[in-house]
Amino acid sequence: MPRITVFDVPAQYLIEEIARDLKENQKLKQPEFAMFVKTGAHRQRPPQQKDWWYVRCASILRRLYVDGPHGVERLRTYYGGRKDRGTEPEKFVKASGKVIRSCLQALEGLGFLEKHPKGRKVSPKGESYLTKISKLVHSKLEKGEYQKEAERRKLERMKRLQEMQKEKEKLKETVLAAKGTQRKKKGKKKEKPKEKKKKEKKKK
Repeated sequence: MPRITVFDVPAQYLIEEIARDLKENQKLKQPEFAMFVKTGAHRQRPPQQKDWWYVRCASILRRLYVDGPHGVERLRTYYGGRKDRGTEPEKFVKASGKVIRSCLQALEGLGFLEKHPKGRKVSPKGESYLTKISKLVHSKLEKGEYQKEAERRKLERMKRLQEMQKEKEKLKETVLAAKGTQRKKKGKKKEKPKEKKKKEKKKK
């Protein structure tokens, strides 16, 4: 059997497996700020994915293996993006250095990275770890597990959309019912002040 490396498997599946392994088996702790921080000034909101920090760690580990030693500034440029400035033209903005630095320090603490004059590079331990995960991804691809998982996610997404649609319909019904009761209350005729005055004069 030929040697399976990082280059032989899709990046998406490799990053997913590394992120899952970092969280479950390596017991890497996500920083507290990860719940609130944005990944850069070009983003409008924080990431919606709960485990996004582990995904970023996995992506950085693969990036350093593929491209070689990099520093924080080079990675900031890679993960940056265009910022929407309203009526003014869009401008490229680098990604958050704090997020990338925390990922590098965490991976270095596990022994997967080591310092280099140009920044940080993947250590021999990190290379063997990536090879092991690549073999796992390759075996899952042969078995068709990722296709089954994609179908399962699609079904879950469809169910979620259907539930959201039902909730919207219920909300519409309640709003319409509330409007109907308000109209009924307004529809009741009240005695006009002029008629009241006429009745008072007749009594006199």
